[in-house]
Amino acid sequence: MLFTDPDTSAEQNERILQLFAQAQKDYYTTQVKWEALVRRVIGVLQEWYDAIEEGTANYRLPSAGCPISDEQADALIQVIDQFFVDEYTEYNEYWTKRMLVDAPPEFSRLEITARKALAEDLYSVLAEAEAAKASPQQVR
Repeated sequence: MLFTDPDTSAEQNERILQLFAQAQKDYYTTQVKWEALVRRVIGVLQEWYDAIEEGTANYRLPSAGCPISDEQADALIQVIDQFFVDEYTEYNEYWTKRMLVDAPPEFSRLEITARKALAEDLYSVLAEAEAAKASPQQVR
């Protein structure tokens, strides 16, 4: 079953980090064609960030029987937070002056149940992408 093997979770976390890196590379080389999966991951993160800002994110719960452990969720959130810290540090002038962002999103401030729900949302995007590879349909 997906998510029960810690190695599988580490591989999925690495895939998400690779997607972020690809998005960063594509953006800064002015390539507009991001694959659908990258756009989906960014969309999920934006939705969660908006919920944090609105104060509603901690009310989001993982599905009943969510197979993602607290440790797996924390590991993924740490990877994501570190990515944004690195991005914000490396391109600080862009984020602070052009985008008016004064700090990385810090998804780690979410309660553990919300972190698990975020991880579940991100893993579901990966699962959909894997299913799309096996079939002729594309990820939306």
